[in-house]
Amino acid sequence: MSRANEILRSYVRLVARLSGAVSVSLYVPPITGGDEEMLIHEGRIGPLPELADPAAAAESLRRLGASATAEDDSKGLLAGGNTEGLLYRIPLRWLMPRSEEDAAGPHRRKGDRAPATELTTLIGLRFERDSGARGRDLLWFATAADALSDEGWWKEFLGLAAGFAAHARTVSKTTFDQVTELPERANFQAELELALAHVQAGGLPAVLLLLGPDDFGWVNDRLDRRSGDQVLREIATVLLAGLRSEDHVARYGGAIFTVILRDTTADDGRKVAENLLQRLGDHRYHASSLRLEFSAGVAAADDAPPIDAQELIRRADQALVAAKRGDAGNVRVWEKGSDVEQAGSLDRLQGIFTGDKSKDYRNMRLLLDSVTVVAASAEPAELARSFTERLFETLHARRVGVLERSRGGGFELLGGLERIDGAAQALGLTERDVAVAERACREGNFVAETAAEPGDMTLCALPLFLQDRCLGSIVLEVTTAYVSFEGSDRRFLDALASEMAVALDRARLIERERERQREEKARLEAEVTDLRRVVHGSRLAYRSAAMESILATARKVARTDTTVLITGESGTGKEMLAHTLHELSDRREHPVVVVDCSAISPTLIESELFGHEKGAFTGAHARKPGRLAQADGATVFLDEIGELPLDLQGKLLRFVQEKQLTPVGGVVARRVDVRIIAATNVDLRARVGEGRFREDLFHRLNVVRVHVPPLRERRDDIVHLAGIFLQQFAALYRRPAHHFTAGAERQLEAYAWPGNVRELQNVILNSVLFCDAPEVDVDDLQGGFQALAAAAPNAAPAPRRLLAGAPPGPAAATPAGTDPALRLRQALAAEIAGTLGPGRSGLVPLGKWLAADLILTADRLAGGVSRRGAELLGIPDTTYRRQLSSAERQKATGLAVRSPSWPSVVATLEDLIRSRQGDVDVCQWAEACLLAEIEAAVPGDATAAAALLGVTEPTARRRKAELRHF
Repeated sequence: MSRANEILRSYVRLVARLSGAVSVSLYVPPITGGDEEMLIHEGRIGPLPELADPAAAAESLRRLGASATAEDDSKGLLAGGNTEGLLYRIPLRWLMPRSEEDAAGPHRRKGDRAPATELTTLIGLRFERDSGARGRDLLWFATAADALSDEGWWKEFLGLAAGFAAHARTVSKTTFDQVTELPERANFQAELELALAHVQAGGLPAVLLLLGPDDFGWVNDRLDRRSGDQVLREIATVLLAGLRSEDHVARYGGAIFTVILRDTTADDGRKVAENLLQRLGDHRYHASSLRLEFSAGVAAADDAPPIDAQELIRRADQALVAAKRGDAGNVRVWEKGSDVEQAGSLDRLQGIFTGDKSKDYRNMRLLLDSVTVVAASAEPAELARSFTERLFETLHARRVGVLERSRGGGFELLGGLERIDGAAQALGLTERDVAVAERACREGNFVAETAAEPGDMTLCALPLFLQDRCLGSIVLEVTTAYVSFEGSDRRFLDALASEMAVALDRARLIERERERQREEKARLEAEVTDLRRVVHGSRLAYRSAAMESILATARKVARTDTTVLITGESGTGKEMLAHTLHELSDRREHPVVVVDCSAISPTLIESELFGHEKGAFTGAHARKPGRLAQADGATVFLDEIGELPLDLQGKLLRFVQEKQLTPVGGVVARRVDVRIIAATNVDLRARVGEGRFREDLFHRLNVVRVHVPPLRERRDDIVHLAGIFLQQFAALYRRPAHHFTAGAERQLEAYAWPGNVRELQNVILNSVLFCDAPEVDVDDLQGGFQALAAAAPNAAPAPRRLLAGAPPGPAAATPAGTDPALRLRQALAAEIAGTLGPGRSGLVPLGKWLAADLILTADRLAGGVSRRGAELLGIPDTTYRRQLSSAERQKATGLAVRSPSWPSVVATLEDLIRSRQGDVDVCQWAEACLLAEIEAAVPGDATAAAALLGVTEPTARRRKAELRHF
């Protein structure tokens, strides 16, 4: 019996024989979602109407189940009957204990309140009305009433039928494939062993066919998995219809099927295969919507020489691979010496799953151990040691070793074991081991020295190949009683060697990566050492007498707590001098707390300086100490003190006088031990005269005043500072430039440096980054000056190329009496004309360019003080900060791209800003100039106007309406 329905069909025939029924129908419903229903009919006449088809049977079972009572379930129900037939509903709980019934539904979760699935079958019997048939059978019922009177007999007899149904379903699940209902691989291998034993006993040859569709993957892709399973069932049906009843058909795996033909020669096997392929190819699958092409491999076994089941499977597999390489519908027969013998394999698990339970267990255990070793071992020696331990124990080997190919071409022992007097010891490598390993790598295949007598030890070597590289070899000495070097064991060892080769290569890669990381770490540590040297050398540096005088003053006042006021232009190094004062003081163990008074919003600066209590204002969810409190025991540096709001200057005055502070929302003053250093780039005396700075605070801060002269007034420092910056940036960015040419030094000294040290630093950085020579020359400096000009178009002009010793010439003067707005409109008109002219691919957002460069120009004029920049433009401080951040971000990322003629527009912006009067918004003023020129150039073209402004059309119309008063 090869399938579950055949088992039930035989039982149905038995029921018909015992009961005298001329037809018997048995319906077994699906129990779980993965089962299929069974409806079996046997007899000369048709079934009862209730069992006419699966749908009718399912409906009958549902109807009878709904009307059944608990008493019915306990003894079965004769659902209906007449003189022609009986219909019986049989609960399987008659035969199954409660525990087994519960186990029949493993899909149910614990705690489900839904009732368990009722295991019930229907059986229908039809009888002839001819009373002459009485006596011909063991049992016969003339009427339904007679049948009802013998209910006990029916209960036992038909309950046994239900038991057969459940048993048949269990057998089907454990030994047959659930998709095709064909025997599975284990059943097939057992049948193949029997067939080969029959051949060896002197019978006729046997043939193994492996066949399958040429490209079945697209069926699942094009349809779905359920449809693919249906196609596989149809293939199985076609195969069974084209073979003898004694031929064994099984599903080997995937879409590959096997056929065992006993008493069949290779030629006859080829003919059978061709006939099967013809049948399979002519059939239309999936409701006649698909046609498939098939290929088959044929391998024959006779009594000389004998082969095992695994070898025959391998040969058939190779034949199938060769067939699939040819035309569709191809059949290939395995023959020694042919191209089929060199073909590959579709089944990658050959040799691992052999059908021999003891070997399968051994192989799976060794595979599991090997995977564990590979996953846990990163060192080659540790990997080899663990691997040989597993191999040594599992194969009962006498000697096992892993040899690795050295760079010189020889072999080195990574790890190994040998058995001496029953104890395991470290392997001693012999010349014989090296010779067999060398031979295995040279031939690229398994090599073994044949044992003199059966049961003797055999020395073999398995090459460790990865692609075309031989990494080494596994040397193994073992008795053939445990390992056979022909057939499945050989293929299993080859698979182990392949996995070991991959693991060994991975371990070596990890080792090389670790070495690379060690080298990288050493290189980075060297770079850090260089950077530390550079940082330590980046203190206050000078050569001029002016800076020497300043440092002398700093040394005198550093060890006192006297308040120091540092003045000077932006970029002269005021903050660096403040840090120098701190480092020369007794407070140098603590950090300097820097407060940039121009960078903090006026509404937040009091909280930043003095701190606040919890609940002092909206959003004050916790107490926060201020910067002054954080500087307790250290130094606080108040940069841009001239930008401090007037209403806060009184509170700061009290702190400077008494060193006490009261947090916002607090009532208790706190004494703080802090040294105060303030700095400004504005004239505080002038601010006092204007009423913008408290005179008493000025005098409190101006105890010791140190003025840092601009770089143009201390030319002795220019080349010296440039050399320090050059060394710093060359070390930081690993650039080759390390000194200046004489011409470059003269160029540096000739420039006025309006941006002071900060500008010098930027020019040197640009020159170092783009200089590929060991010397920075004049051309390299010119690139730095050009980059500076592009970033700040209104900066002082870059120096001309000068003859040696020639003084720099004056910059061209701006014509007096010219209206700045008129100059801007003329420049914008020329820019718009160039944008609209021929050869331009599209319109550029001149409005966005103009707004960004206005902000950048104001920032330069304000010396980096945001509040002053906002005042110059006449816009809110928060708006200015937001727009400045956006403009600087675009410039830093290289997105501030402008046309070649745009600098002529930027050149007019400084005068425009300086000419501002009253509360005029310079940004709106400039945009009005641009809008007027756009209207003159493209009148009525809203799309072009919006594109030139860099906004949407509705926004452009709104801007036009808002700016009419300009």
